[in-house]
Amino acid sequence: MTKGAIGNLINRYQAVLKKCRLLNTFGTLTIASMMVMGTGMAEAKTYTSNIEEYWGYIGDNVPSYEDYEDIREQDGKNTIYTFSDGDKILYSVDGSSTPADVAIYINSFSKVSSSIFPTDMRFTIKGDLDIDITDDNDATPAERASTVGIVFNAGESFLTGKDEISITTHSLAVDNEAYSVGVSIGNLGSSGSDSGNSPAIGNNTVSFNKLDIDLTATTQNGESARGCL
Repeated sequence: MTKGAIGNLINRYQAVLKKCRLLNTFGTLTIASMMVMGTGMAEAKTYTSNIEEYWGYIGDNVPSYEDYEDIREQDGKNTIYTFSDGDKILYSVDGSSTPADVAIYINSFSKVSSSIFPTDMRFTIKGDLDIDITDDNDATPAERASTVGIVFNAGESFLTGKDEISITTHSLAVDNEAYSVGVSIGNLGSSGSDSGNSPAIGNNTVSFNKLDIDLTATTQNGESARGCL
């Protein structure tokens, strides 16, 4: 083999080695990026408690959102819950009185003596969310059964679902009435009371990007069973 041929062979071998090193480098970068993406994806979570938010003068009402602190954000008048896709509220009702029978409950009040109502408040839900709420009164036949996905009782305020929300309700009563409601939008007006608090007044704006509702209300012994949006 001539000296020139040996030189060409060495050059070709070096080129192959360089190409292999580049492929190994790109392969390492690809694996690293996949690992970073994988660690950034949040796992879906199941919540077993409801959300209770009160705006304005809350009086004796006690907000309840302890289990949601990590995904709850307060931005001025906007209360934001950012769920991860696949998150679920799997809530079993303990008592058929509001707000215990509601998965997400928002209400605003004013102190009657001031007549200053909270307005332009906002409740925003981000991320796909599955709400599944059940009230099974088979063990307590005399009680009514009631389940509600979302209640929004506010004045001149906004409820927004940015992504997909699915609401499934199950109400089972034996010797009393059964109710199932997907979303309830309230404008309660003034209570006319001289003390305490009164509900906020004003038109509300409600919008959902996608909303699926499946309602079930069953009574076993002839009482009324009702389901409504």
